[in-house]
Amino acid sequence: MLAGLPQAPTAYDPINHPEAARERQHTVLRLMANQHLISEETAVKAGEEGLHLNP
Repeated sequence: MLAGLPQAPTAYDPINHPEAARERQHTVLRLMANQHLISEETAVKAGEEGLHLNP
């Protein structure tokens, strides 16, 4: 989640905009997999976990 916040911290706020935060999560995971920073399997598993928040 932290990797996606610098782009637009208020627009991707998971409390106020959970759908946008999930979309950004998937975008960041896909980009990380495309750059071989994580495996495709790891990206899929992380995307399936959802957002875990401690507000």
